[in-house]
Formats: sequence, C-alpha cells, structure tokens
Amino acid sequence: LATIVSEHRKVVVAMIFGHHHMDEFRLLWDESSASKPKAYASVVVAPPVTTSSRNNPAFRAYVYNRETAALQDWIGYLLAMQKANYHGFRPDAPTAYWKEFYSLRRTFGIPNASTQSLAAVYGRLQTSEPMLSAYLDHAYGHFIGEKDYMGYLCDIRYVHKRTNSECKRLGREVPVVSHAPGEEPRLVSDGAGGIADAGDGRSGG
Repeated sequence: LATIVSEHRKVVVAMIFGHHHMDEFRLLWDESSASKPKAYASVVVAPPVTTSSRNNPAFRAYVYNRETAALQDWIGYLLAMQKANYHGFRPDAPTAYWKEFYSLRRTFGIPNASTQSLAAVYGRLQTSEPMLSAYLDHAYGHFIGEKDYMGYLCDIRYVHKRTNSECKRLGREVPVVSHAPGEEPRLVSDGAGGIADAGDGRSGG
C-alpha cells in the first residue's frame, strides 16, 4: 500500500477504510530525511456497527469538497447501546438512540481533514492528555479499551509491522535509516545487530 500510494500521491485524494473495528486514522511518512519526516498521505478508518470491540455501534459521515474531492471533515454518529437496551423495543428504535457525538474539526481544532491537519493532530496527541483521551473516546465509541496509550500513537505513526512493534516495545518513536517513501523502513539499530539492540536495553519480543 505505502509503495503504491507513494508512487501516485499526486492523484490519491483520500483513502477511506473500514473493517478494523475502530474510529481512527493512520499516516504514511516520507522519511527520506530521517531527521525531519513528513506525512504525505493519510488512511482514515471508519468505526464498526458491531460491538465486537466493546464499543457502541458507530459510523461516519464525510464532508468533502465537491470540486477537488478533498476531505474537509467527518462527523461521527453512534448508537447508545446502554440506553437502547435499557428501554427495550420502541417503534422508533432504529433512530431513537443514534446521535452525533463528534466532529473532527471541532474536536481537534483543525481547518480540514487533510493529511497535514491529521499530522498536526498526531503531534498534539503526544503532548495533550485531554486530546488523547478524546481520540480514544471516539475510537471506542465512548467505551474505553486498552490503557496502553502509546500503542495507539504507534499505530498512527508506523504502518509497517516491524517499526510498529518496536515503537510499542520501547514506548516511543524509533529511529529509522533514511529511505524513499513506500520503502520498508530499516531501524538504525539494525547495523548493531538487530531489533533487540535498540533503545532501553529491554529484550525484544
């Protein structure tokens, strides 16, 4: 995916995915200059209508520019399962408990849903606990999941399995060797004997 998108980044307007059972986004990075990586594409992931991740059923409505197709915002809607279950069947049940619960732009104070704006959100998630809590609240449709918050930041930052796993193991961003967009990133620590040699001395796993 990263290779294809990198090669066609000028014509790829948006990537909208589902199936992952979370309301979230991911970023693809140009790390040809490892000291100053830049996000060049974003993957936005719609939430599920099932409750398999202990979340309320939810969906997104996307706002986009009709001329350019660029994403401007998305609005999240959820079904309040606790209330729906408590009150039981009602004639208006299909619509009674669905409600809007957040707007990307309003929640995170960004001008649009562009890759640049989402990269700015990612940066702020690392320094603002209230913003991170809001992101996780939306991810789970008001049900809180794992409290290993760094794992969520690693998911945004790294789409390749190896760097993603190393980020979660160390609890921080990991240094990579300069590489072209779309290429499999190599860890700086690879030259010293492999992934287990990086970071704080803990063994790999």
